[in-house]
Amino acid sequence: MGQPVQTGTCPAGMGPLTGCSIGLQEGVTSQTSHWSRLYFMTFYIVTMVVMTIIVAFILEAFVFRMNYSRKNQDSEVDGGITLEKEISKEELVTVLELYREARGTSSDVTRLLETLSQMERYQQHSMVFLGRRSRTKSDLSLKMYQEEIQEWYEEHAREQEQQRQLSSSAAAATQQPPGSRQRSQTVT
Repeated sequence: MGQPVQTGTCPAGMGPLTGCSIGLQEGVTSQTSHWSRLYFMTFYIVTMVVMTIIVAFILEAFVFRMNYSRKNQDSEVDGGITLEKEISKEELVTVLELYREARGTSSDVTRLLETLSQMERYQQHSMVFLGRRSRTKSDLSLKMYQEEIQEWYEEHAREQEQQRQLSSSAAAATQQPPGSRQRSQTVT
């Protein structure tokens, strides 16, 4: 057999995760086969990668929320995004036809038919659709960085204007009066 493995002590200068796990790995490997060493190395690498990714996601979400809270301290309570859209009867009929063509669920088609029949019964020509959803991270980012995004748009517009001016001045400089000949130049 192999040498007995000491437990409870770690080599000097090594932390409990590295030193003791190496000692455990060596002990198991000496009592079994070298495949156990591959198991321990694979376990260590996968665990470290997965833990790093999980910690990175948690930290990123925490830092974003902290920055958002700091930047929007005085803002109102966030109730999500609400959309009101007026839909005509013709648009509703078109949506109903699209659902039928796409073989939408029968409950959706039934609800659309009920809504259409109510509109006809009460002689309504349009209805208001009210949609709600919670804000996503991209929505919050747009709200948080609104000033910076506006500055980027203004900077881009200035750059585009400078390019237009340069191209129009270059085009005006290359135009020659009618009847004039272009001189040839010799480059040595």
